[in-house]
Amino acid sequence: MKTKKKILSMLLAFCLVLGVTPMSAFAVGDGYIYIGTDSGRQEIASGRTNTLTCGEGTATYDESTNTLTLENATINTAEYSAINISGSFPDNTLNIVLKGINTVKTTNESDTSVGINVSSPVGINLTAEENATLEISALGSGILINGGNFTVNGVASLQVNNATTGIVINGACNIKNSKIDIPNVKGGALNVNVGDLTIENSEFTAQNYGDTAVYAAGMLTMKNSKMTANGTAYAVFGANGVNVTDSELILNSETSNAIWTSGGSITISGEDTMVDAAAHYPALYASSTIEIKNGAMVVADSEDVAIYSENTISVSGSIVNVTSPANTDSIRGNAGTLIADSWIESHGGVLDTNAQNSDSVLFQDNAGIVVGVASLPRDVEIRQDMTLDIPVGTSLTIPEGKTLTNNGEINLEGQFIKSGNLICNSHIGGIATCLEQATCEVCGRKYGELGSHAMTYHEAQEPTCSTPGKEAYYTCENCHKYFEDAAGEKEIPNLDEYGNVEATGHHAERFDRVEPTATTAGNIEYWYCSKCRKYFANEALTQEITKEKTILAATGGTTPSEPEQPSKPQETPSEPPKDNSDTKPTDSPQTGDNSPLSMWFALLGVSVAGLVWTAAYRRWKKQEQ
Repeated sequence: MKTKKKILSMLLAFCLVLGVTPMSAFAVGDGYIYIGTDSGRQEIASGRTNTLTCGEGTATYDESTNTLTLENATINTAEYSAINISGSFPDNTLNIVLKGINTVKTTNESDTSVGINVSSPVGINLTAEENATLEISALGSGILINGGNFTVNGVASLQVNNATTGIVINGACNIKNSKIDIPNVKGGALNVNVGDLTIENSEFTAQNYGDTAVYAAGMLTMKNSKMTANGTAYAVFGANGVNVTDSELILNSETSNAIWTSGGSITISGEDTMVDAAAHYPALYASSTIEIKNGAMVVADSEDVAIYSENTISVSGSIVNVTSPANTDSIRGNAGTLIADSWIESHGGVLDTNAQNSDSVLFQDNAGIVVGVASLPRDVEIRQDMTLDIPVGTSLTIPEGKTLTNNGEINLEGQFIKSGNLICNSHIGGIATCLEQATCEVCGRKYGELGSHAMTYHEAQEPTCSTPGKEAYYTCENCHKYFEDAAGEKEIPNLDEYGNVEATGHHAERFDRVEPTATTAGNIEYWYCSKCRKYFANEALTQEITKEKTILAATGGTTPSEPEQPSKPQETPSEPPKDNSDTKPTDSPQTGDNSPLSMWFALLGVSVAGLVWTAAYRRWKKQEQ
């Protein structure tokens, strides 16, 4: 009886202990962690050895925190799996913490070998101390999780090499604050076969030459991250949609699409977002809508339609640069395309002819035009071979905080509002003068070289007998400088000292004094210059007189005849005519007037006097008789 009571007490005590003991202490016994070594694999969970030396580092399992810690561990094995995780763990999750530099490698030649293999429905929560890294090498998969989720947070570098598939997750995947590099895999670089894929504040690189680079069975979301993915098939596949915010994506597909969603929408948003996608088929392809908004920039290059939606496409407040073959729609929404407040460049192909365009800048190849009231959504460049027209009635605004770099040509007829920053490397318009450069019609800044002079030609002044001459010269109406040549290359510093020609001096002929008679005028002694046709009273030619002053009136009171005007001077003044006859000079005084008309007037006067005398004489004779 006592024995029975004793046994019953022990059973009750065991039950009491069982009741107060945490279930997690027993749950660990269902989980297994195997580490591959040179001598085979060793288990460090299930209550067995908890620390294992791995090269210069260790692998340690802490049951109380359900954490496997790799600290400078080097795991190099020929086992099928370098690390194998199976069974059950608390919350169906195993924590893996990285410290230092860690290497996990299996040299097993099977193309199904795995670096880290989670063979049971257990999720992995991978974290790291500052700057900790993990490099995995396997011919099959780098990481294979069969049924659980995969979370990566704070890993400085996770790299998977030489694998057929990089990371395969039959659950959801969440990558934060980490850097993941999966180069040169034969199959998918990152396959999330169940659930969503979220990449946040991380950098992800995937190179693939046999399949899709990044695949998500659910929604693929990127925030504040950078992704470079090259796929033989799809670069990025989000079955239920792709959502990119404030991220940079550089994507390439050799045979298919850069971004493809079979059952959702593509949304690209944010001023810090840039998507550069190149593909054989549409670079962006969505079974539902495509929305590019809030300052995003998308560059899409395709051998087909660059951006295609089976539904609608909306571009608002963003920049889109698309390239597609000629005679192809570069952007096409089967249910319509709406472009507003955006900057669009279409090369090769043409924009959807049914698109509704408003308040935007639209380029077809290198010729652009402003539609409505446009404003830059973010920093843009007009390249060297591009021309932008701003027609009458339209306007283009550079908002504060935005920059327009002009390396091409802007034809400004409408309004150009420059509240932000304009970098104008290709100036146009304005007229340069010799005083200042031309003023650019676009930016309002001076540019180029000084212009030509506005020349006025001043003819040469020939010297006269008493007045010096002047060589020809030019005057600029703008700078008021003097020049020897029309090009303005030879400036005249002092016009008073330039091109002066001395006066030629008079070529004067002396005329003797001729006394007047009762009927004929005489003249004073004077000198006449046949070159300047001036008269002088002295031999020194300092006392200029008029022609009238040379005439002495006839003494008879009759109106004297004027001396004959000397003939037009020749190059060399002729000498006064010489009398070579032997006849005696006549009694009539020389007057300087050789005109026959004077002689006829004199004869007429003599005749009249004779008639008067004859008549008077006859009247006198009659009176005497």
